[in-house]
Amino acid sequence: MKVLLINSNLLKPPITPLGLAYLSSAVRNAGHEVIILDLNFSENIRNDISKTISNFSPDVIGISIRNIDNATMLHSVYFIPTIKEIVSLCKEFTDTPIVLGGPGFSMMPADILKEMDVPYGIVGEGEIAFPELLNCLKDGGNVAEINGVIYRKGDKFVKNKNINMPSKDLNSIPLPDRDLLDNKRYLNDGGMGNIQTKRGCDRKCIYCTYPVIEGRRLRFRSPEKVVDEIEILINHIGIDYLHFSDSTFNIPNEHAIAVCKEMIKRGIRVKWTPYMSPYLPSEELLTLVKKTGCDGIVFGADSVSDKMLKNLEKEFTAANIKKASELCKKLDIPFSLNLLFGGPGETKETVMETLDNLDRMKPIAVGAMIGVRCYAKTKMAKIALEQGFYKKGENLLKPLYYVSPTVDKEWLVDTIQQYANSHENFFIPTSKKGLHTDDLIIEIFRDGIRGPFWEIYKEFRKRAAMQKDKVKGGVNYG
Repeated sequence: MKVLLINSNLLKPPITPLGLAYLSSAVRNAGHEVIILDLNFSENIRNDISKTISNFSPDVIGISIRNIDNATMLHSVYFIPTIKEIVSLCKEFTDTPIVLGGPGFSMMPADILKEMDVPYGIVGEGEIAFPELLNCLKDGGNVAEINGVIYRKGDKFVKNKNINMPSKDLNSIPLPDRDLLDNKRYLNDGGMGNIQTKRGCDRKCIYCTYPVIEGRRLRFRSPEKVVDEIEILINHIGIDYLHFSDSTFNIPNEHAIAVCKEMIKRGIRVKWTPYMSPYLPSEELLTLVKKTGCDGIVFGADSVSDKMLKNLEKEFTAANIKKASELCKKLDIPFSLNLLFGGPGETKETVMETLDNLDRMKPIAVGAMIGVRCYAKTKMAKIALEQGFYKKGENLLKPLYYVSPTVDKEWLVDTIQQYANSHENFFIPTSKKGLHTDDLIIEIFRDGIRGPFWEIYKEFRKRAAMQKDKVKGGVNYG
């Protein structure tokens, strides 16, 4: 079959659609012809969809939905209307069956299928389910027998049994097929390549969608497979900066250590950053990540208040965060903390406790979010329902942000903004206009500047100041 895959993510700076690269590889291996229409770089979406469908005449169209929204309360952007327009344009130019998928879709599949009026979707990983669905559509098989498919049956959408059962052996999945993507432009405009060492998340954070999308069981790619891909990215694609896109690179330490040792064994040294948990990153691991070229670590801390860490059901304490920061300082590894203000039980006292601890720890940077986006199938959504933030039966497609009733929302926003104004290393997304943030960051990447987000925003501030735009803490880095 002829399969058209569409990247519907229009966010800038652009992020390489790694999921589509994996999917195109699996579909090609199954014997189908594949092309990717990457709308991230489109200057006229309508014309590009029309031209591609006319020239290629696809038998099936797969549309990837990476995000539902930007999860940023102070600068909220809802993506579903734009994606719905993309779907409508496809319907206008062809009667070809449309299949939706991607991490954003997998969070609320039935609601999105209903909103888009599309008959089929793939929940979770698509490398196995999508080729099976293609064969089914071609030969008239029974979609009810395909694990991972959700489909329209009358007025309802049916999820097949074991729908969240993901691919068990990641090593059996072929390497992502990036040759259908404009890799040079993604590097020039986005500043990095991306790679995944595992899937799944066994943590219990109340707001997180990783377990919904990838399952709770950790599944690993072998270090050899990971480094094979790194070599391809460096030697054949020309990537000079990498982001490890695992939910938490260092859980467990042992697998992360094995990946680093394989990189060292092959003589690979490339600049890169990972997301890490501040829960017990070992000195051995941090020594190795530095040796392989890691120039900054982003710790997903959420808070530096034990009360809030417990309420958010993190597996670590404020003492763990401090210990991780001390270890980074000892080894001279720059690190930042990602924080989340306004969760259940947040008070003036817990906010000030976190800010006071930041002053003591002195991370090189802090990325802070205010308000917790409530997504379906998370404990956060259940708490918000119980506290009357929405009514039973309402879907959560449109952004709903939770700020605990135990803290005044206006005070919280003002306090965090004032802290950001007095700390140049503290970044929060805001609705401040006139900064042309995305264009300026792309300009920085095009000039060959690479690094963790705080280095990019250091340059951003310098250039914004030259443009007579004064930046005081609040920038849209989402």
